[in-house]
Amino acid sequence: SPLQSVRAHADEAGEFLATAARVATEQTGNLHGRLASFEAGLAHCGGAEDAINLLIGGFSELTGAPRVTVQDLRDLWASVPGVFDQIDELAAGLRRRAATLGAAGGGPGSAGVDAAPPPEPPAGGPDVPLP
Repeated sequence: SPLQSVRAHADEAGEFLATAARVATEQTGNLHGRLASFEAGLAHCGGAEDAINLLIGGFSELTGAPRVTVQDLRDLWASVPGVFDQIDELAAGLRRRAATLGAAGGGPGSAGVDAAPPPEPPAGGPDVPLP
């Protein structure tokens, strides 16, 4: 019967519940400690950047990720080449080139390359059921 099954495993269930209660108590204490540390850190923040650094630092500590600051992110962004600033210029150049090719006939071979059309896709496709 179900009652006899529960009685037979009562010791194991009791041990499990005791372990779960102990772990929950430890984690609650850990959380209280982290919140107290966060509150203390927040009290020392001199502005939004300090608060963001505190949040990122707490996340890094919880996850084991490398510690990063707002200044680190600024430095990283500054190290990215200025290609992003040149996108409008690149797009305008591509439009000019396309207009030039279009005015010259623009078909295959107009740029000095005899381009063959792409091959036909195989029969079937993604809607064909697999065997």
